[in-house]
Amino acid sequence: MSEERYFETLRLKPGASPEEIKRAYLAQVKRWHPDRFAHDPAQQKEAEERMKAINVAYEALAGEAKPEVPFQRGAPVPSYDSEAADASGRAAYAHQKRPTAFAFWRGQTGLLSWVGTIVLALISLGAFWFAADTLASYYAPPFAADSIRHEAKLESVVAQTRRAAEQGELWALFNMGSFYYHGRGVPVNLGEAAKWFARAAQAGEPNAQTRLGLLYAKGAGVAQDYAAAASWFRAAAEQGQRDAQHNLALLHRNGLGVPVDFAEAFQWWSLAAAAEHPAAGAFRDALVKVMTESQVAEGQRRLQAAELRMPKRK
Repeated sequence: MSEERYFETLRLKPGASPEEIKRAYLAQVKRWHPDRFAHDPAQQKEAEERMKAINVAYEALAGEAKPEVPFQRGAPVPSYDSEAADASGRAAYAHQKRPTAFAFWRGQTGLLSWVGTIVLALISLGAFWFAADTLASYYAPPFAADSIRHEAKLESVVAQTRRAAEQGELWALFNMGSFYYHGRGVPVNLGEAAKWFARAAQAGEPNAQTRLGLLYAKGAGVAQDYAAAASWFRAAAEQGQRDAQHNLALLHRNGLGVPVDFAEAFQWWSLAAAAEHPAAGAFRDALVKVMTESQVAEGQRRLQAAELRMPKRK
């Protein structure tokens, strides 16, 4: 190959300076490096042949070994080198391998890529640990120490409540009945619950009156007595306790401890429904279907009278 052919291969005119030869060589390498055509085997083959000719031409013209121009598969596009621009303003480029975090996943290695990979692994492990700990706090059984502390705290609450109840505090009387009714801090004892509810009920506490009425109606902790249940339900119902109103209506509907009285049942179910009792409205509507017109009229009259004497709901 003649010298003119070498210049033509590098796209140069004969007589070019060594610096121009070097820049032209780098430009041709940038254009024809085979790695750029990995997606097209035919073009890659052509590029390999051109690179052989380019290397031969450069070594012949420069009289020295070609400079190392690393260009790896997956490497970034060659960066612009402003200092290598010629007088005409044409840009010169240099192939550089820029390390990036997490480059390990693209088959590259280096300090930065290893650090990035380790950081990613630590973040993933931390996220998994946080999720596992959160789920455990909600669904795992309590530790023995937690149970012991809980029981000790509950015993203290029961003791303080008992002292207040013995001094006649209404809230404490009702709570003591609830403790024995549900077995919280003390064993379940419906008889003992009835005693505390009775003390609170006699002092006018409507929730205690309702609970005591339920115990009499079920015969739980006391002898079954529907008349006593109706009496306590009525005392609480007159204070606007919606559960007592619903239960009193049931007794009047079925004639348990009181005479069958549809108008009275209609009245109490209507009041309970107005207080948003979840079942009272449906019971009242079912009752209306079997009531006579006169019974409905009487029930509405009683309802109007009851609404005037009922305490205002907050």
